[in-house]
Amino acid sequence: EFPAFLQFIVYYNNLWTIFSALDKDGDRRISKDEFHKVAPKFAKAIGSGDDDADAMFAAIDIDGKGMILFAELCHYLADQKWHDTAMDDLHDILQDDNDDANVNDDTAKAANKTKNVKKAAPKPQAVAKIALPEKSKAMEQFDKLDENASGKLSLAELDKAIVTMYPNLDNKAAIMRAYKSSDTTGDGFVGKSEFMDFLQYIVYYNNLWAFFDAIDTDSDRRIHLEEMQQNARLFTVDSIEELFAAIDKNGGGKILFAELCEYLAKHPGVVNEEEVSAVTEANTAVDTLEI
Repeated sequence: EFPAFLQFIVYYNNLWTIFSALDKDGDRRISKDEFHKVAPKFAKAIGSGDDDADAMFAAIDIDGKGMILFAELCHYLADQKWHDTAMDDLHDILQDDNDDANVNDDTAKAANKTKNVKKAAPKPQAVAKIALPEKSKAMEQFDKLDENASGKLSLAELDKAIVTMYPNLDNKAAIMRAYKSSDTTGDGFVGKSEFMDFLQYIVYYNNLWAFFDAIDTDSDRRIHLEEMQQNARLFTVDSIEELFAAIDKNGGGKILFAELCEYLAKHPGVVNEEEVSAVTEANTAVDTLEI
C-alpha cells in the first residue's frame, strides 16, 4: 500500500496548490467572490459543462456555509471523475489569474511592455542534447529504484530518482510530462516495460524545454506573442501570429509549456531544426544519462 500512499501524497499536495491558487486571501477557505473570479477558467480546466458560477459554487459547498473548504474541493473533483492528468494545465490556468492580479494597472496601460509578475521559481539549466543509456543498464537501474519489487515506480519515486541521480534534469514540467506520456496503462505508475519510454520522454521534454526556454526571454514560464515574433527564425511558418493562436489552445494570450508540447507532438514540421540547434546549443553542453 505504500506506493499508493506516495501517489496520494503527490496528488493531494498538487490539489492543495490548486486550492491555494483559488484562495486569494490565504484564509484556507474559498469565498464566493474568490471563486467567481476564476469560475469560467476553472470550469473549462476540469471539463465541466456547468457555466453557472453560483450553481457550481453551491455544488462544491457541500455544507452550504458560503465557503469552500479543501475537503469539499477534493470531494467535488472526485465526484466529477477528474484526475491529475491535467494537474499542471489547471495550475497554470489558475496561476495566470494570480500573476495578472499583481500587474500594476497604470504601468501596464502606459508601457504595455514590462510585465510585473510573481518571481518565478529558479529554472534548471536547459539541456540541448542528452543521450540515452543502454536498455540493459536502464533495466538494472529500474530494479534498484523498485525497492519493494512491485514492478512499478510512482511519480514520487521517479521524481526522487531524477533529483538524486540526474540533478541537471530536475525540471518538474519535463518530469510530469514524461511521467504522463510513459504511463500508457493509466494506473498512475511507470512499469518496467514503460521505464525506457520514461527515460526517452525525459530526454525529449528536456530538449523541448531548451527550445521553450530560448523563446521565453523574460523567464516567466510563458511565451508571449512578442517573444514568438522576436524568434520567428526558429519556425518554418509564414505567419507567426497564426501559429501562436493555434498553439495557444485556451486563448489565454500566452503559450504554456504543456500547450507547446501538445502542439509540436502533432506538428513537428513547424520547427526550424537548424536554427533551434544553434540557439539551444549556444549556452548548453551535450550531456549523457549515465547509469
